[in-house]
Amino acid sequence: MANYQQLVISGDSWVRSNRIVIENPLNGTPNISFAEEKVVVLGDDILHSQFGLVMENMTDPASSFPVINPMTGESTGTTATHGDIYALLHSLYLDLAGKRDAYSNSI
Repeated sequence: MANYQQLVISGDSWVRSNRIVIENPLNGTPNISFAEEKVVVLGDDILHSQFGLVMENMTDPASSFPVINPMTGESTGTTATHGDIYALLHSLYLDLAGKRDAYSNSI
């Protein structure tokens, strides 16, 4: 028996991080989790499904990793550290909180 409206088609599939959770407990170890999804493109249809999870306790601020260009997937030839990420996120938080507070005080 044939399947209803069965087609033989080709497409593309890849895995991507679709959610990042960073925890910074007061008396605990900072950690980061990347939720992954699998994306399948078949013609005009785009299908998403949960795929996996990558987690890391950020116990060593000097731990380094290669920096990848998100547009090309190629190495930039540089590295960053867990400490760099921590400092950048802390700085972003302070900047955004300051802008929020300035806006709230101007109303």
